[in-house]
Amino acid sequence: MESSTQTPAVVKAHSFPMFLGEARIIRRKTPIAIQPDSLGQKEQMLDELSSTREQTRAFMEATKDRNLIAYHKRHPFLGTLNLLEWFQRIASHQLRHTKQLREIGKFLQKAVENSHK
Repeated sequence: MESSTQTPAVVKAHSFPMFLGEARIIRRKTPIAIQPDSLGQKEQMLDELSSTREQTRAFMEATKDRNLIAYHKRHPFLGTLNLLEWFQRIASHQLRHTKQLREIGKFLQKAVENSHK
């Protein structure tokens, strides 16, 4: 992470509001093509996700008294974000996936119900 002065967060907030990150009205594909053979076993992948989340939480806790706006890193779509913006985007991204999983669950439930008719 480099420390520097970047585009004000207010400008970025207007160009990509947080609610759009969470909304499921705009479908987006992953920027990286996922190959089935590159996926691990379900339990292994869940363990890695859990570990990454825990590391992120620990990092957030360790840096809670620091000026997170002073540190920047490039996002592939949104340009340069400061660390506080990154944390906000992580939360927004998680909410988006939670909504996605709920949609899939509803779809599967309806499919099962329709198959028993």
